[in-house]
Amino acid sequence: MPKLDFQHIANHTRRRLYLSIPYVAALLAAYGVLADSKVSLWVGLAGVVLGPIQGHVAAAHVPPDEDGDGQPDSGG
Repeated sequence: MPKLDFQHIANHTRRRLYLSIPYVAALLAAYGVLADSKVSLWVGLAGVVLGPIQGHVAAAHVPPDEDGDGQPDSGG
C-alpha cells in the first residue's frame, strides 16, 4: 500500500480552495442563492480563515537562521 503524502494533499486542497471560492461565490450570486451584497463578505471571510494558514505555510518554508544572529546567512 503506498504511503499518502498529506502535505501534498493539503497544499493541493488549499490551492483549489483559493482558486475556487471567488468563482463559487459569484455563481451563487448569479443564481440568486447568495445576495450580491453578501458575496464580498463571504469571500472576505474565506480569506480571513485561509490567510493565517498561508502565513504558517510560508513561515515553515523559510530556512532557519543557523548562527542565531537574526541576520540572513550569506549562503556561500
